[in-house]
Amino acid sequence: MPRPQYVLVCKSVGCNPSDGLDIDHLRLVYASQGADIDEDYLTVFSKKKEASSKDDDNVLEVGEDGVDISSS
Repeated sequence: MPRPQYVLVCKSVGCNPSDGLDIDHLRLVYASQGADIDEDYLTVFSKKKEASSKDDDNVLEVGEDGVDISSS
C-alpha cells in the first residue's frame, strides 16, 4: 500500500500513522469494507494447517475470488 493511502486509512479510523493499526483499528477497517477479520483469520490459518500437512505447491486460496497466498 502506498504511504499516502496508508496515512489516509490510519486517519480515517483515528490512529496515528507512526503507531500503526492495532487490532481494534484493523477491525474498523475490515468492518468498513463489510468483511470479518475473524472469519478471514480462521480461513487462512485453518487452511494453512491443512496445507502444511500435505505435499502441495504451498499456495492457499482465500476468499470467494480465490486470492492466492503463497506460503514459504
